[in-house]
Amino acid sequence: MKLEDRFYGVNIRSYIESKDESAAKKILQDSISSFTCPKNPDIEYFLKHNAIEFTKKQQSVTYFVLSREMPGLLMGYFALTVKPFRVGVKDIPSNTWRRKIERVARFSEETQTYSAAGYLIAQLGKNFSYGLNEKITGKELLDIALDTVYDIQDMAGGMIAFLDAENNNSLIDFYTKSGFHLISDPNSPREELIQFYRMI
Repeated sequence: MKLEDRFYGVNIRSYIESKDESAAKKILQDSISSFTCPKNPDIEYFLKHNAIEFTKKQQSVTYFVLSREMPGLLMGYFALTVKPFRVGVKDIPSNTWRRKIERVARFSEETQTYSAAGYLIAQLGKNFSYGLNEKITGKELLDIALDTVYDIQDMAGGMIAFLDAENNNSLIDFYTKSGFHLISDPNSPREELIQFYRMI
């Protein structure tokens, strides 16, 4: 079964700006209150305390990932925004990536880095309530987020998607297998978060 036959993403702006304000607000709040993420409390905090306000202020936009098989159930969410992105020459894994980056980035001879705007996947988390985290994989959630980035890319251009993650081996393995390249040094003890990017 195709991914889009099982899950779909919804921009929470559709609830915030709904003409049926009271019903939409209830759906929005019920979905948010049902979300738990004990593995990463920051993911849960963002959804419950920042997602609506950040979306209203255009700081980022949060998307619910809902189930088609269990209508109305929040499987997870992600948040997207556009942010400055910088990568050093040494962190570009191939000439193909370098040529793509050069199309959209400014190069600094002094720092040997490229600077550009990129699509930041600012939040990404599964809902652990009622065992829903077992019904969707991390890869499926990430693929839905990337599909949304591709839709935006079709309308606005751009070539870079990036994200920050906790510095642990399982996440490094997960994101590298998903086509992302590690920028930060995973062996540096002072770094709580490390950054990954991929060309889109």
